Amino acid sequence: MSIKKNKYNSLFKHKSVVDLLNISGSYKQLFNLLTEKEVDKLYDLNVIFIRTSSPSSQIELKELIINGDVLFINVDANFFSKLLPDELLAIFSHEIGHTFNPELSGMEGEYAADAFAASKGYAKWIVSSLKKGVKSKWIGFDEDECNLRIERLRENTK
Repeated sequence: MSIKKNKYNSLFKHKSVVDLLNISGSYKQLFNLLTEKEVDKLYDLNVIFIRTSSPSSQIELKELIINGDVLFINVDANFFSKLLPDELLAIFSHEIGHTFNPELSGMEGEYAADAFAASKGYAKWIVSSLKKGVKSKWIGFDEDECNLRIERLRENTK
């Protein structure tokens, strides 16, 4: 097995998130989407993808050895079922974009994370997930902020 694949697999210590991603084929798609350098960076940053179910859930992480800080990227299973596979990959790409720009916060952080997802070909899927979040009144989907992000994505992908 390749070094990239081993490192990628190690980012998913929570089996249920892998199971969830495998339903739509997104686990393999996300692997193919990321470069070896990007997987190395996630690995070096101690990123771990987890799945929760709101309002609360229990998470079991097996064989977790912590050397320094750990950065969790959380997928809420309740929202997961409302997303198309490409929207899900867009959101994962967006969250990965945050990990690569930790110094940015607020809207600048959102724009940078959106730009990473757009660089992977998922701009229109970020837009559709933002619209879905606003329409559904999901927590964290402020209409004004989402509209600014959509406008920026559209300007940068013309």
